[in-house]
Amino acid sequence: MTLIPFPASPGPVDQTWKLEQPAQSNPSEWTGKRHVMPSGRGWWLCEFVLPLLDEAEADEWGAFLDELRGETNRTRVPIVRASQASGGTARVDGASQTGRSLVCDGFPANSTILGRGKRVTIALQALRLRTPIVTDGNGRATISFEPAIRRAPQDDEIVEYKLPYSVMALEEIPAITKRLNGFYSIPTLQFKEAF
Repeated sequence: MTLIPFPASPGPVDQTWKLEQPAQSNPSEWTGKRHVMPSGRGWWLCEFVLPLLDEAEADEWGAFLDELRGETNRTRVPIVRASQASGGTARVDGASQTGRSLVCDGFPANSTILGRGKRVTIALQALRLRTPIVTDGNGRATISFEPAIRRAPQDDEIVEYKLPYSVMALEEIPAITKRLNGFYSIPTLQFKEAF
């Protein structure tokens, strides 16, 4: 799978993100008590709505969609359009960390970097913060997130907290429609996290 660059503009007029976290629920037919077995994993879905496009923009988006080749190739779908923080380059502090929290360093010292609910990208995976990122005097922090990380990042792997993204594949190939007013439209683009 090839990683295709995401078009820089125009940005979306609407963007919806959903975290799928599958589980199986088995209710007892006698007592009604429910036994739930969580998968412990999850992935992001994104719906992306574009404004009306002029011909040059429609050509750019059309070429991008063609290069994705349906579900074959991947792209980095931006989660935010403007930087959500400033400061240094954060990195994972120590290899072999797994689960729903990681120790990281390289953040600005003695700061609240991002609040609960913001997203970061680590090891090509988008993660939503369960607690704020608050650093110590050395710029270190333990970050907690959902879903669980799929692959243990390497020591010094970059934590993208300024402009996070999700590596995704297109769910369905949309058509580009030329409108009577001379503009073009693309139906809602549906992406699913690809790993």
